[in-house]
Amino acid sequence: MTEAFTKIPEEKQKHILNVCIEEFAKNGFHSTSTDVITTKAGISKGILFHYFKNKKNLYMYILKSVTEEFTKLFTEELNKISSLEFFDRIKEATILKYKISMLYPKESELMLKAFINPPSDLEKEINKLYINIASLSQEIYQKQLFNYMKEETLKDGISKEKAIEASILLLEAYSNRLMQHYKGKEEELLNSMESVIKDLNEYIEIIKYGIYK
Repeated sequence: MTEAFTKIPEEKQKHILNVCIEEFAKNGFHSTSTDVITTKAGISKGILFHYFKNKKNLYMYILKSVTEEFTKLFTEELNKISSLEFFDRIKEATILKYKISMLYPKESELMLKAFINPPSDLEKEINKLYINIASLSQEIYQKQLFNYMKEETLKDGISKEKAIEASILLLEAYSNRLMQHYKGKEEELLNSMESVIKDLNEYIEIIKYGIYK
């Protein structure tokens, strides 16, 4: 589908992609105009649709490219974490995501809008992409985070598997609450990341030390 697009010069590819990212991040799928994209990119609509056939294919190509690049960058940075303690690594991983989101605000806003509030006619394709990325992330987390939880640091009677499962459940619940709260307000979430990280760290402390004195 995109073979013709991948054959054009890399600099031109990047320019077209950057224009698409900016427009889709700002306006969402339905409100983005392909006329605006082609004008800013300096190409005709015929050429754009020669590359991608239609707007849906274009959007999914952009979203997939951005998500894969974000995952690649996050993984590379995660490999640089030096701490050997499980919860310290979770905190550092969270901060890493925040930093990357701040470095790439348009790309981050595009992903947030897509995954938090997917267009109804693209929901199936976006959910499939999300599941694929989540599966890859699970492998990364297993290697870079979960393997660092040490059995000897746990209270008697608590297994490593249950401790990891409880940690994941709480963090996923917190993430799902965020997604619901900021649905339709994705830009506000990006601007609130410091507060989000503070809250997340408090939840991590609860997991780590419990709630009783």
